[in-house]
Amino acid sequence: MAATSKGAQSALVCEFCEIETKIMGKCIDCSLLLCTKCSDKLHSKLKQAADHRIVKLKDLSDYSQELPITLKFKSANCKMHKSQMYCLYCKTCEALACPSCILSSHQSHNLEEMRKTIQEKIDDVKNMNKKLEVSLAQKIGNKKTNIELQALEKKWKLDDKTLSNEENGLNVQLTELHCSSSSIQSVIEKGDVENIVSLITTSTTSTSQKLLRLSECSEPDIQLLGFIPGNVDLAMSPKLLGSFISYRTIKYVIPPIDPMCMALSNNGNVTISDGSQITECNPRDNMNILRSIQCKCRELGYSKSNDIFVLTAHELQKIHATGRLKSIHDFTPYLSTTFHISEENDLTIALELEKEEQSNKKYPVKIVVLTMNGKIKQEYNFSELVFIQCNSIVKTSEELFCLASRTTTDSSLRTVKMINTNREIKWEYPLNLAKEITIDNFDPGEVTESRQGNIIMTEITSSALHILDKAGQVLKIVSTFQFGIQNPGLIANDLIGNLCISGECYKLGHDILCVLETTGF
Repeated sequence: MAATSKGAQSALVCEFCEIETKIMGKCIDCSLLLCTKCSDKLHSKLKQAADHRIVKLKDLSDYSQELPITLKFKSANCKMHKSQMYCLYCKTCEALACPSCILSSHQSHNLEEMRKTIQEKIDDVKNMNKKLEVSLAQKIGNKKTNIELQALEKKWKLDDKTLSNEENGLNVQLTELHCSSSSIQSVIEKGDVENIVSLITTSTTSTSQKLLRLSECSEPDIQLLGFIPGNVDLAMSPKLLGSFISYRTIKYVIPPIDPMCMALSNNGNVTISDGSQITECNPRDNMNILRSIQCKCRELGYSKSNDIFVLTAHELQKIHATGRLKSIHDFTPYLSTTFHISEENDLTIALELEKEEQSNKKYPVKIVVLTMNGKIKQEYNFSELVFIQCNSIVKTSEELFCLASRTTTDSSLRTVKMINTNREIKWEYPLNLAKEITIDNFDPGEVTESRQGNIIMTEITSSALHILDKAGQVLKIVSTFQFGIQNPGLIANDLIGNLCISGECYKLGHDILCVLETTGF
């Protein structure tokens, strides 16, 4: 007897004929209780039940423990043929089918038992659940890793700021010692014995005090990063871990004229101009003047073959070995503000119309790329003022244009932009990338591209070099005080890694040039 849901008992009935109450066993595959007659004469005659397993009632409990959990579902009537039950699943049509459906619509189709199909669907769902669980676990792990990285980055920035402050202090003291040494050397060369003794005594006392202060510097609180499992965003690694950048001072020199523009040749010579005179010097020989030419000049540049190009208000010129100037290209009515010579010997010029003429022309600004003989290679016209009074431009190795420009016509503030050949601004610095730098105190001098394809710029207000990667992310900000320079303006580099920076000597107050040998930029 079996208990009903109300607690009463009712007799078991054969679920095949629904008449006989003497139950012989159960079909495991159909999940139906069967009497002896139905089991032997009816159920076993069904074609689809030929392989079904029938277990006697007394053995059912033992047999069920050996079986895996199987699906239990009730038969359903066909929606088209109400008197018939669904018996198979058509994989071709992805629909259940009864015998009439099979004859009318599913002949030669890929048919499968419903139980097998449903089991496959359930397995698919289980597999999807497992994948979702793994994905969720990975996302939780990545989120945890990012939180840990952010905490480490915050700690690293605090330590880096402490180190930077101590580094600036040490560089100031070292520069004072260098100046003191230069003063002693100058007095020695004059041969004034009394002043030599007095100066050395004073310098020795001052040096001892400085060395004492150096020895009292506290050790910075720096913790080494431990290994953090998970995926690390490589885009943020330069900010987190810094970058392997080194530089060595080769020479300090005093320029013979006040430099408004500057270029560095591959043989080590430096050419400078004050706007009306061009002077080529040898910094290895105390800026010995090699030649001087009277010429109005806005910008200078060296080609790979060390030819000097000069940009005037409306024209690009070339200086021959004889000192004669030859016109390469005339840009009238456009005003040529700056230009750059790439490693491929392309001449890239930034052009702007005078303010009163901008309303009469369709393109107020443009970028023109010339060959060495002055033929136009590419021309990029801009219908809007994407740059204003551009004071420095670089055509990068990836065919992009990096330039320093005023933000608006009525503002003296400047930003650095990267523009592609589709005339789109890819990034702007520091507006959308450097949170620690604001537009109010940012004043870029000039930009150049390193051998590694990074952008190096001078920043006048904070006396620093800003080194950015190709995406405009900050790799490093280097104080120029350690080179003895404040308010750096001009910057130029050659093909072998030398970098020339001009600025004010913060100790002596006059203009100096510093030539650096760089690696890792």
